[in-house]
Amino acid sequence: MRDLARECKNDLCFVAGTLVHTDKGLVPIEQLKVGDRVLSKPESGEGELAYKAITRTFKSQEKQPIFMVSFYIDSVRAYTYGEGISDLYKHKVIFMQEAAAKGEYLLSRETMYLFCTSDYPFWVIGKGWVPVYQLKENDQFALFDGDTATINSVYDYWPRPLEATTNPDIAICPCYEAEDAGIGCIVDFRFGYSQFILDKEERESNTLHPAENFIIVPSDASDPLSKLLRPEEDKIGYADDFTEDNINYLVRHFYQSVYNIEVEDYYTYYVGTAGVWVGTQC
Repeated sequence: MRDLARECKNDLCFVAGTLVHTDKGLVPIEQLKVGDRVLSKPESGEGELAYKAITRTFKSQEKQPIFMVSFYIDSVRAYTYGEGISDLYKHKVIFMQEAAAKGEYLLSRETMYLFCTSDYPFWVIGKGWVPVYQLKENDQFALFDGDTATINSVYDYWPRPLEATTNPDIAICPCYEAEDAGIGCIVDFRFGYSQFILDKEERESNTLHPAENFIIVPSDASDPLSKLLRPEEDKIGYADDFTEDNINYLVRHFYQSVYNIEVEDYYTYYVGTAGVWVGTQC
């Protein structure tokens, strides 16, 4: 990774709300401070995990184009498809079963998401450090607990840039889980973290695969959220209304402020609830 960047680049980072694994639990990246300790591993890929101190924090001076990285946890997918998993990862199956029993279907879905800039380096098993724009379908990420995650891309181009809407904090993500919901979805960043916007029917039928955060679009046309989305509706509708034609109306990249950290010694950390291993670009 030292070849990717010798100096910290504060424009190659993650959006606000991206969870980082620390000795105090999961913390949004924008809330981290110098001296906080994050889970890390030597950037060579060899050596033990350890908590290392943050030496610098960064926020981009300008908003940057945002890309979506979607992946599934391999042990969870194996369980979903009845392939069985090792004893090491059975706790994930228990979590899924408990979540489903409480009606928390979205927590038990296999596909997960991260939002970052196109150059950010992820550790890909068998390849080493790879920037987002060079990731390929079926590349595997290393997770903090020894499990792996595989990139999940329905279409033949990668990565997936978010597209702008008339609201600066609401984005469109094209080429979504096509078998379930057309080829797009709406992502809301207004509250400092990402939320997928679903309508009531989509939520109850559990046909989408968003991450844990989601909000429901009210059916009442006078509701403030419905009014907020109405300027986009003629172009994109909701996720199940996407087609190749109306996707083409959206040609502008979606921009957000992004955040990064510098970590002592190892220069790496783990992000998302899944704990994906990433570099610091420092």
